[in-house]
Amino acid sequence: MAVASVFDFPSGTQAQYDAVLRELGLEPGAPPRPGQLLHAAGRYEGGWCVVDIWESREALDVYFRDRLAGALERAGMPTPLLPQVFETHNLGR
Repeated sequence: MAVASVFDFPSGTQAQYDAVLRELGLEPGAPPRPGQLLHAAGRYEGGWCVVDIWESREALDVYFRDRLAGALERAGMPTPLLPQVFETHNLGR
């Protein structure tokens, strides 16, 4: 079952987000990572938000543990609130 994850980074910036992408060897608009179906990110007043859709909770957990957590820390991205993760009921394309 596909899952959505929503990461909220209060006081996060585009520069920090771009640093995370560089750390991961990605460019804006890069194809999704294995197991990732969709990635979107953007600024809101006071912070930065990232929304991903993953094939499974396991795919999300593995990517976060093995790649993303360290990249966020090294880029100085503010510690996010725990991500909201939920099974998708409807995933349109």
